Amino acid sequence: GGSVSQAVHALRAGADAVYCGAPRFSARSHARNLDFADLRALAGEADQRGAAVYLALNTLLTDDELGPALETAWLAWEAGAKALIVQDIGLLRPRVRHGPPLPLHASTQMANHSASGARQVQDWGITRVVLARELTLAEIETICRTVGELEYEVFIHGALCYGVSGQCLASGMLLGRSGNRGDCGQICRTWSTLATPERENAGFWFSMNDLEHSFAVQEGPSPFEIVDDAVADFFLFVGNDEKGLVISEPV
Repeated sequence: GGSVSQAVHALRAGADAVYCGAPRFSARSHARNLDFADLRALAGEADQRGAAVYLALNTLLTDDELGPALETAWLAWEAGAKALIVQDIGLLRPRVRHGPPLPLHASTQMANHSASGARQVQDWGITRVVLARELTLAEIETICRTVGELEYEVFIHGALCYGVSGQCLASGMLLGRSGNRGDCGQICRTWSTLATPERENAGFWFSMNDLEHSFAVQEGPSPFEIVDDAVADFFLFVGNDEKGLVISEPV
C-alpha cells in the first residue's frame, strides 16, 4: 500500500526493500495499492538505489482466482518486482508451473511460528519467511538457528492483530469481511462495551498496543520490517540501520 512518492521516501531513508500491493489480492485491499505503471516506476527507483520491491500477493484465493493471480504475478515480474509475498499455499505449485521466475516469500499471514513450519515452507520452495508477529526474540532465535538455510524477516514496528497472524476470524464472523481476503474490518480496534450485572465499562478492550521493537534491532535476524496503516512520510526516516530495513504501508 501507499503511493510511489511515499515508497521513495522509504528508499531514501535507507530501506533496502519496500513491499506493496497490486489492485487485487493484497491483504490490505483498502490501502492505496499501486497499479503496474506505478510499480514499474517504483522498481526503477529501487534499482537505482540497489534496493528491491516485493509484491504482496497475500490473500487466500478461490479456485477461479488462481488464473488472475498468476497473471498479476507475471505483470509484477515484468514491472520489476523482485519477489512475491504469498499466503495461499494453493498458489505455490501453479506458480512453479505457470508463473514467473520470482522468489517466494511466506507472508506473516501464513502464521509461521515454529521451526517445523519454517522447514515445511522451505520444502515448498519458499526462500524467505516473514515470521508471525507474536513471536518472542528467543523463539525467533530458535527458529533461525534450527532452520538456518532460510532467509527470515521480522516485524519491529506497527499494528498487531488480536488473533495470531493469519488466524483471526473475528471480522469474517461478525461482519462478513474476511481479513484473509484483504477486507479486515479491524474488530479489535473497535470501541466496545463490556456489560456486567453491576455496571457497563466502555473501551478498546481488544485493541493491542502497537509493536515497537526497535530496541532489539542489534539482536535479531536481518531484515527488519516496519509496517503501519497511518504513518506520515517523515516517520519513514526513523530506524535506518545497517542490519537491513524494510519499510511498508506509509500513507
